Amino acid sequence: GAGPALDKPRLLEDMRSMGRMVDSTLLSVRRIARQLRPEVLDALGLVPAIEWQASDVQARTGLQCTVEAPQTWSDIA
Repeated sequence: GAGPALDKPRLLEDMRSMGRMVDSTLLSVRRIARQLRPEVLDALGLVPAIEWQASDVQARTGLQCTVEAPQTWSDIA
């Protein structure tokens, strides 16, 4: 047995779909990195900046996001 026959058109479309997914993910990561640039962190602080990002993700996707973090770095130490 030579094994199962390859469905080349389906395989090609699956590869194209994965490529689009990777491209979309990279765009999202870049957008998030731009939104959390140092100016935002300086203006809001780390925890509020993360909370803002979670709120933005929730508004765009409908996914419920919850951030559980201390309000100051002194709470982490």
